[in-house]
Amino acid sequence: MVCGIGELTASADPAVRAFIADKSEAQLAGQAIATTLAGCPHITPELFAIVQTAEATGDFTPVARLAELYEDGFR
Repeated sequence: MVCGIGELTASADPAVRAFIADKSEAQLAGQAIATTLAGCPHITPELFAIVQTAEATGDFTPVARLAELYEDGFR
C-alpha cells in the first residue's frame, strides 16, 4: 500500500481490500487518503491520525515506514 492505495498487495487484509475495492477510481484518485480510509475496517485511530498528519504536512515518511514494517512482518 505504499505507492497507491488502489494497488493493495496480496498481504492486505481481506476486509481492507473489499473496502477499497468498493471505491471508484474517481474516489481513489480525487479525494484525500484520510477521506478514502474513513470507516475502513482495522484502521486504528492512531493510524488514521498518522495519515491525516502526513496529508497535512506532505511528509509521508511515517506512512511509508509503517507500510515497510507491515510488509516485513514488523521484523
